[in-house]
Amino acid sequence: MAVMAAGDGAGVGAGGSGSTLIDSSGIPSLGPPLPSAVLTTARIAAATTRLMPASPLVGRFVTLHAVADDEALRPWLPRLCAAMNGGAYAGHPAYDAEALIYRFLRSASSVVTGGGGDGAAAAASSAVPASPAADAGGDSSGSGSGATVPDALIELHARNLVAEPSATLFVVVDNESGAVAGRTAFLANRGADLVVEIGAVAISPPFQGTAVNTEATMLLLRHAFERGYRRVEWKCNARNERSRAAATRMGFVFEGVFRRHMIVSGVSRDTAWYAVTDEDWCGVGPKLAVWVASVEAVALNRRRAAALAALREAAGAGE
Repeated sequence: MAVMAAGDGAGVGAGGSGSTLIDSSGIPSLGPPLPSAVLTTARIAAATTRLMPASPLVGRFVTLHAVADDEALRPWLPRLCAAMNGGAYAGHPAYDAEALIYRFLRSASSVVTGGGGDGAAAAASSAVPASPAADAGGDSSGSGSGATVPDALIELHARNLVAEPSATLFVVVDNESGAVAGRTAFLANRGADLVVEIGAVAISPPFQGTAVNTEATMLLLRHAFERGYRRVEWKCNARNERSRAAATRMGFVFEGVFRRHMIVSGVSRDTAWYAVTDEDWCGVGPKLAVWVASVEAVALNRRRAAALAALREAAGAGE
């Protein structure tokens, strides 16, 4: 039998802040046992390193295509490069890819240098979108300098993600146009704990400020929790205010900042941590679904189309 005892500040037990569960022998309890169904799900999930859907995740605005291996990635590479290299794409004039896609991603340095993986969620630049659930993947209110990123390095980073045993890369495709809108991923999958991270998010400027990233994130969250996962994490550079705001709008709970967590592009990075748990999802999921189905989401996409037309006109006038 477990009884409550005052805590000494060393930890927080199941009884709440400042208290811990003590069993009849006076030894602190680890907490109540999890249901057998949860433990069974964890054992099954632990048998595979990746959280990989059997078929594409289809939404109202986007479809997410999981990439299982390098062979499956190969046909997507030209389209990914066209969407993310800084050249004119899908009605958007040439732009500064580093500024509008890669700046806050940990992969910014790896895309430039051909280095390793990516633990950040969502590149971002300046203005926060007006919609409460709009895209977190940057803002192309200006076309930037037109600086491009070499296709070979974009391909290398995509291949690194596909080769990572605990990651699943998804190509995000816009349902209306059929164009590749960007990429997202499950990262750091820990099936034994039923925990996974959403990261490596990069949305092409023509689709920034639309419902694309919000719905893509919702589809990943839904898939994880339908598979019995208990926690989905979102991590970003603590300076990336837009990504942080988007995480909050989409229902992720702020859990703190890991100080001096990484060295990225020669500077020290603090990392902000957010998460949605299975308990949170009971409220978060329906709210996201209602927003994606709303006229507001459609209006957001239409406003973005009008903004793109203005960008093209401005670019033409400057030539």
